[in-house]
Amino acid sequence: SDDGYERFEVVPSKNLMNRGNLKEFVTYVKSYFPEATGMPIIQYEAGNVVINSFIFALTVSLFFLFIFIYLIFRKFKIVLLCMFPLIFSVLIASILMRLLKIDLNFANMISLPLLFSLGTSYSIYILKRVFDLKSIDKALQSSTPNAVLFSGLTTIGSFAMLSFSSHYGTSSMGVLLFISLLSAIFSCIVILPFMIKKIVSTI
Repeated sequence: SDDGYERFEVVPSKNLMNRGNLKEFVTYVKSYFPEATGMPIIQYEAGNVVINSFIFALTVSLFFLFIFIYLIFRKFKIVLLCMFPLIFSVLIASILMRLLKIDLNFANMISLPLLFSLGTSYSIYILKRVFDLKSIDKALQSSTPNAVLFSGLTTIGSFAMLSFSSHYGTSSMGVLLFISLLSAIFSCIVILPFMIKKIVSTI
């Protein structure tokens, strides 16, 4: 400009949809131009705010979820048992996201609170039925497992439709919800009964 100001525009060579690439680009630019600004820097810094807020919200949610389940069953072992499908589904979802190269972004991050609520509610239904009937075999022969299964499949089918969206974030949210909720249902219907049988004498 007439005042001697110069404008430098730095163009990334990698896809900034990947947060790793975004961090690398912003760090590189700010190492030469500490006061640089632009959409990548705004997205990166806003992302840090969102991630820190999400971690705080996640911690608070898990704390109250733990307290809520404990108030229902009054047993620490049952709380851990209820939360097993949630832990299992998060583990499976993380592995498959890595294999399918799906990044955790601001859009699909919304699916995690849904997973926390639905992933634990299925196990609560099953365990509550076991306590009411005082037998895992009677609980499995009741209508509860089928109700949980079809309710879960209905929810999964609804959210899975988001995966057909042309928007990358919305589509990845649909895929992530499909994977995580399906693994939560599987762990509740198949794995959880075996775990209950192992500790049913000590409940």
